Amino acid sequence: MKFEWRGFTILSQTALCLSLFACSPTGPESSPGGRLAFLGGGSDGNFEILTGRANGSGMTTVIGGLPEFVDLAWSPDATEIVYATNFGGTSKFDLYTVNVRGSVNQALSVDGRMPAWSPDGQRIAFSVTNDESGRFDLYTMTPNGGDIRPLVQSALDKFSVAWSPDGGRIAYESRGGSRDGIYVAWADGSDPTMILGSLNGAVGAPAWSPDGGRIVFESTMHR
Repeated sequence: MKFEWRGFTILSQTALCLSLFACSPTGPESSPGGRLAFLGGGSDGNFEILTGRANGSGMTTVIGGLPEFVDLAWSPDATEIVYATNFGGTSKFDLYTVNVRGSVNQALSVDGRMPAWSPDGQRIAFSVTNDESGRFDLYTMTPNGGDIRPLVQSALDKFSVAWSPDGGRIAYESRGGSRDGIYVAWADGSDPTMILGSLNGAVGAPAWSPDGGRIVFESTMHR
């Protein structure tokens, strides 16, 4: 299915997960250099982040001992991975970065999900629970966990930030009211505009095409 909005072509595919937190959105995620990162293992109850080539060769473990739910994203230079997970099996997720060799694992934030690294490597966007409202808002921080800034705050829950390839815009999903859908805003969070409504089902997980002219998303409209 295809939609047009202000010069963007928006493509849809049916989601495998019927609710946002029903399963982990973990990849595989492709690095700029063509390697994949994904969550694997689990036979003993512990999971690990693995990387390897797209043809299945060169698989290596970056870090193990993780819970079943992990959100991850590559740094633009493919030397680090930012990930969120819930150690202890709680509903609260923490954010970390780990280098691809697994030798340096750094805690960034005590609360955060669905991280996304900006194309210039200077900021990481993520979704975090607002303690006062209980909703999910969007924030950014530096790769070392500092300079945390609000990105998009509204009466709706906001998830799944995706940076445009040039870093000038973001796309994200929003839920919790009549304005559910996929939004596009400038990189500082200003001028948020809904480009696609719910289509009689949840829509989310937007991702940009390499040329910045298309957005692909998941939907439950055909569930």
